[in-house]
Amino acid sequence: MVFRPLAAAALAALLLAAPAQAEKVTAKRVVLDTYTSCFLVMPVAGGGIECSSTALPDTGELDPYVALHRHGRTHVGERGDYPGFPGRNVRLHDGDVWQIAGITCRVKARTITCRNQDRHGFRLGTASGFKRF
Repeated sequence: MVFRPLAAAALAALLLAAPAQAEKVTAKRVVLDTYTSCFLVMPVAGGGIECSSTALPDTGELDPYVALHRHGRTHVGERGDYPGFPGRNVRLHDGDVWQIAGITCRVKARTITCRNQDRHGFRLGTASGFKRF
């Protein structure tokens, strides 16, 4: 009968050591790592999301970004201002899903993949680079 308490203790230890569950994130500002961040764009500035990263191609003198709206294709541009909402950044982890403004972004292997309702989007990560689809 000693076996049952030992088995229960072993099971409890495994459950406590399990990795954190992925989360559904609805924050207006998120970061993947030091080099990649995204935010919800204010409606007066066009809505949708914008992400900036060192993985984006250099587009000129200002900071490069990729934008995605509820419908349509991605847009790559540059800006010196910030059209997002104020607030704190929420860090995304592997397995997390960021859903906002009709766009769903998933995180895997330090890469964020975002798609809109038309299935257009992008993949962005400092190790994996940048790709539109």
